[in-house]
Amino acid sequence: MSISVGAIKSIQDGQTSAGGFTPVLKVAYVKPINVANGGAARYKLQLMDDQTSVQGMLTTQLNHLIDSNDLRENALVLLEEYMTNILQGQQIVILMKLRIVGYAADSNIPQNQQQQQQRRGRKVDSRPEHEVKRQQELEQRGKRVRQREESRKHEDRREEDQKNKQLAEKQREAEAKRVEAKREQKEKEVQEAAEKRDESARKSEAQTKAADEQRVKDRAREQREKR
Repeated sequence: MSISVGAIKSIQDGQTSAGGFTPVLKVAYVKPINVANGGAARYKLQLMDDQTSVQGMLTTQLNHLIDSNDLRENALVLLEEYMTNILQGQQIVILMKLRIVGYAADSNIPQNQQQQQQRRGRKVDSRPEHEVKRQQELEQRGKRVRQREESRKHEDRREEDQKNKQLAEKQREAEAKRVEAKREQKEKEVQEAAEKRDESARKSEAQTKAADEQRVKDRAREQREKR
């Protein structure tokens, strides 16, 4: 990410992060500010955009960037949240939230050293070795974070797929139970209908038998009466 050329003038003219203006500036230096005994450490820094510079001041919640040596000379910082103020007649930028996006090349590397690297067929990196190493560490850290994030997303998708499979299996089981229940109900209805028919046939047969017996008795009685 490159430096936002002309950004400092825009900030001095009233552009703010609240209005969506979040430029990238280079840190020229960082210096501690004398504070009263027992007070939290404070730091001032010089910000540049390759055209002009302005003095900045860190809020204490950003001190960890100094302690970790992430915020230092030649750091490229994205100003995510800031405001301007006048201190002792000088405009300063109060930095409340920022993100380090890289480190600028150090122009103090001797030209003959760069030429030696080129002759050896190596890519020239004009930054100091400790900055190159730090940048590599940041890149590796970012890579590990992305790998963990991808792994987490993969695990989430796997768990979601497993849940969907379990839900589909439960739905299939529920549907099979409903089909079986309907089949059993149909069989029960058929069986009850057959039992009713059998019961009706038995009753009809009993009634017919009773009627036949009654006719026999009636004929026997008539014959006795005739004699």
